[in-house]
Amino acid sequence: MSARRRHHFVALAVVALAVPTACTSDDDSGASGDSATAATTATSAAGGATTVVPTPDTAASTGPLSGTPRVACGPVTAEQLEPMAAVLRSRLAGVDGAEVGTSTAAPDQLLVALPSSVSDADAAALCAPPRFDVRAILQELTDTTTAATDDVFPNEFGNRLFRLGPVIADGTTFNPGTIAQEIHGTGWLVATTLTADGTAQWSTALDACFGRTDACPTGQLAYLLEDRVVVTGPVAAPLGGSPTFGLPGTWSEETATRLAALIDVVASGAFGPVAG
Repeated sequence: MSARRRHHFVALAVVALAVPTACTSDDDSGASGDSATAATTATSAAGGATTVVPTPDTAASTGPLSGTPRVACGPVTAEQLEPMAAVLRSRLAGVDGAEVGTSTAAPDQLLVALPSSVSDADAAALCAPPRFDVRAILQELTDTTTAATDDVFPNEFGNRLFRLGPVIADGTTFNPGTIAQEIHGTGWLVATTLTADGTAQWSTALDACFGRTDACPTGQLAYLLEDRVVVTGPVAAPLGGSPTFGLPGTWSEETATRLAALIDVVASGAFGPVAG
């Protein structure tokens, strides 16, 4: 079994998020201009600059289903609804007749319509929390045709590849309450509080990257959502033992808001299939 801990959907084509959106990014696919495709250029992760790659479209409103729901997933807050809906839609890519929607009767749930070919077990498995992992960047690969493996991961647009170390932290290292904060009008921050175990894990990880040890030779971390690199960022200082800190990286408002919401879904431990 792959070390990536993928969810197994027998009848589903599970595809990581790859839809362009409103976000400041370093994507080199030519996107630029308005808020729907905004992009900026940054040097490569191997060169030491922070990178924010394009994010999925979470701005579109998720409305009522046109079909009959097979499964309900929840709970979600208003801030978590659209980011989590985008995760579910990505997992359903290529499944004809699949749809993600909401209901005014249960605004804290996401409803999923599925074809009859999808088993009940696979339908329920869709409601797994998002996979959010943090890994040290060992190398950014110049050959983007390299096949993804258990240590090679693409970004969300598939136009950059990174060789990464083992998972050093995931969403369970955070306490509930992760938020996106604007920093005095100069940028955005993902602010969080770590669990006791999380503090120890992050301290070890940040020490390794700050010191550019063999475990983190680039001095940078990669944040992965559903096995795709969403953000990379240099580690400018060790943790210092504090359980409250901002995740290293330069964040766009959209990316910070989206990942803060999804981290909180994992940290809450409550998201899953809704009975009834």
